[in-house]
Amino acid sequence: MLRRPLNSKILLVILTLLLLAVSGQSQDRGAGTRVKYQDKNGQEQEIKMYEGRYALIIGESDYQYWQKLPGPKTDVEEVKKVFEEQGFNKVETDFDLPGEKLKARFEKFINDYGMNQPDNLLVIYFAGHGATLRSSDKKRNIGYIVPVDAPLVEIESEFRKKGITMDSIETYARNIQTKHVLFIFDSCFSGALLASRGASLPPAIGEYLRQPTRQFITSGAANQTVPDVSTFRQWFVRGIRGEADLTTDGYVTGSELAKFITENVTNNTRGAQTPQYGTLPDSELKGGDVVFFPPNGETRRLGAKPNPLIEPNTSPFTLSSAELNRTAVTNIRKAPVLGAFEFTTLSDSNSSSPVKKSASSYEEDLGSGIKLRLVYLADGKFKMGSNVNLDEKPVREVTVKNFFIGAYEVTQAQWRAVSNLPKVKINLPSDPSVGAKGDNLPVENISWEEAEEFCARLSQNTGREYSLPSEAEWEYAARGNTTTSFAFGERIVPDIVNYKPAAASMKGGAGVFRNQPVEIGSLGIANSFGLYDMHGNVAEWVADARHENYEGAPKDGSIWTGNSNERVVRGGSFRLFAERLCSTCRNFNIKELKNGLTGFRVVMRTPLSQ
Repeated sequence: MLRRPLNSKILLVILTLLLLAVSGQSQDRGAGTRVKYQDKNGQEQEIKMYEGRYALIIGESDYQYWQKLPGPKTDVEEVKKVFEEQGFNKVETDFDLPGEKLKARFEKFINDYGMNQPDNLLVIYFAGHGATLRSSDKKRNIGYIVPVDAPLVEIESEFRKKGITMDSIETYARNIQTKHVLFIFDSCFSGALLASRGASLPPAIGEYLRQPTRQFITSGAANQTVPDVSTFRQWFVRGIRGEADLTTDGYVTGSELAKFITENVTNNTRGAQTPQYGTLPDSELKGGDVVFFPPNGETRRLGAKPNPLIEPNTSPFTLSSAELNRTAVTNIRKAPVLGAFEFTTLSDSNSSSPVKKSASSYEEDLGSGIKLRLVYLADGKFKMGSNVNLDEKPVREVTVKNFFIGAYEVTQAQWRAVSNLPKVKINLPSDPSVGAKGDNLPVENISWEEAEEFCARLSQNTGREYSLPSEAEWEYAARGNTTTSFAFGERIVPDIVNYKPAAASMKGGAGVFRNQPVEIGSLGIANSFGLYDMHGNVAEWVADARHENYEGAPKDGSIWTGNSNERVVRGGSFRLFAERLCSTCRNFNIKELKNGLTGFRVVMRTPLSQ
């Protein structure tokens, strides 16, 4: 069973914004119902319930870089069903929205139903990953909703561009023009949730309806784990359907729902999961209680018996301080801490002056002291191809999503470590190289299929998605934000690139012809991304099938499949002249072919679970 450790960074957020009804009748169950009740002074009063009820339910499941979550798909279906049973005027759903579209979706729904209709009931339900980062002053935690295109939280600057802060959600809650707002998070929080709600209880449903509130229910406390088949969501749905009517008055209030969920989830998980309840600290936003309608929509005469509120946590924290977490975990290991990878490059593509730079990077531990270093590359756009060779045309703009790529070509030591892992499809030789032997020399004499098997075994062992780079990803990485023939300018020299020099070459300077691979990174100069030996040394398999040119090629950086038995090879080898080592140069080999000139490097698209 998939598990969601709640103190990791993953979130099922049910943002339930409940807004009141004023006037007019509704054909829907519960809408427009008038309730008679006794006020604090024993006087009979009458109030209309919600005018209209609307739900927006969003599930984030198919993450590009975070662990994929199967649970939210079921959560969305079940929550949609229960609100349709309640007779909501409209239930809208959406799935797998990137950051900007997710923000726009929230805002459109709120503007449509929550700004000029103060008596509506709104429900905003978000199911997906969440994360927490420290504020810039290090004084508080800031929770984030994680859209499907967000990078790892370790890549902090890039993550903050995509994530939606709980500060933003809190701003939505305060600005919406209604009295009642209920947020439900199927996630855990570090410590107590929000500021304490006062213990003074209104005497009846009518008083709950008249007074404003911002209520919050979470599925657990810090350091707890919930199943991806959400126990919390199951009890939430049962409670809304009527089981949470603890006073048997025909209504389910938010506080009743919280008490019902807390008791049942805690009992059913034997204390492993303990839902929490609280409100915003604002005195003007904590007097009421949200109300779900009786199933038959009849007008009810309610006595003065109050509903039993559970006491919320009394922490002075605000919503934005909450740590929101939801993670589906299979064989995921704890994420290693990303650090700065320092490297030497040239100051620009037309300079020979070395400079020190750093990149965000982490190392995959392959055992026995063998590490695989990967460098993070952010989203980007670039012009792929050239007008020099027919197979490099037409030049087109390609958008590449962020990913990790090996800082170096895969070494013989790394190959041995992974070849000893359990087989996925085919057998792997433990020592395939036919050239010079050495742990830090690039592995060669491997077929495309064997390189694919290497990636499959690494993926199976780590739970992360390793593969060969797409041709677009490889060229984006090789260019390093340059537009010249090489990452180092229009010409290369043997001092920094391992190739076959030629005196008459227009692209390469004269020098020593080594006639064999060199140890990874040993020539000392990386491109501006921190990637070594993208030109020369050994040629590198990529994932794409052979196509004669770029007519019809994808523009999103994805792998271009096809029926050809040949695969693309990039970068050129130590036996090629400089002209065949350029960032745009393409070669092709039969996928079963093995020779001492061709190796590979890997990319990783599924980030480590937080």
